[in-house]
Amino acid sequence: PYSRVYARKRMVPSEINESIFTHIEMTFSKTTFEFRRDGLEKALTKVLSEKEMIHINELLNRIFFELLHSDLSDVIYPTLPNLNEFQNGIIAQNGPILLEIVE
Repeated sequence: PYSRVYARKRMVPSEINESIFTHIEMTFSKTTFEFRRDGLEKALTKVLSEKEMIHINELLNRIFFELLHSDLSDVIYPTLPNLNEFQNGIIAQNGPILLEIVE
């Protein structure tokens, strides 16, 4: 049911809706990831600035990629998370100013 769920960027944020971070932090807390908030903000801003529309799964994958490949030591990761846990589209429901569901 979520294969056609996309996130559409409404703006390139200078300040990103707080609810999107709350959700991402709760989602990441189910994994072994730890990160600094400023690193996540930079990663999310960069990912959202690159495309007008991005699939939810791609958004999450790109955030992981940006964090894991940053030189800011934002992430400590003894093991990678199971990405299936994140592929349910729920992330877009928590950022109404930043993201909207597009079918």
